[in-house]
This record gives sequence, C-alpha cells and structure tokens, in this order.
Amino acid sequence: MARRLLVVDDEPHIGLLLRPRLEAVGFDVTLARTLADARAALAAALPDALLLDLHLPDGSGVDLLRALTAHLAELLGDAGAAETAS
Repeated sequence: MARRLLVVDDEPHIGLLLRPRLEAVGFDVTLARTLADARAALAAALPDALLLDLHLPDGSGVDLLRALTAHLAELLGDAGAAETAS
C-alpha cells in the first residue's frame, strides 16, 4: 500500500515539481494550496507524512501544525487511557 503524503503549498509549481518524483518513490500525493484545503484533506484521511509551507494565503502553516499536534496528542492520550483501563 502506498504511503500517503500531503503537500501544502500555495505555489502551484512546487506541487507540480514534487508530485511525480514523490509518486515515483511510492507516495500517494495529495496537494493543498490553502490551510482550508489542507484541513479538508486532513479531515478526509490523515497522511503518513506532511510537507508544509509556513506562509499560506489564509494563515500560517505553523498554526496548522500546532492544531494537528494537539489533535494527535488527544488521540494518543485517549488510546493510552483505553490501554491503561484494560
């Protein structure tokens, strides 16, 4: 199964240059040009890896990274609590 990679960059040529090379090494690449597009892609399926531009037209990639980190910590905390209770 291909590893999923989300590339978030508002400059279209970045995705166009990266996509064929990343697909050639086994990634299933999703491109997002805004934070809104990235959030929608993340809601659909969490990728195995993320390439993230820090300066996007609708905000900072750092904000998305913080939100994603908090979400993953919450998920892992819930999983850890469930394992402890068993």
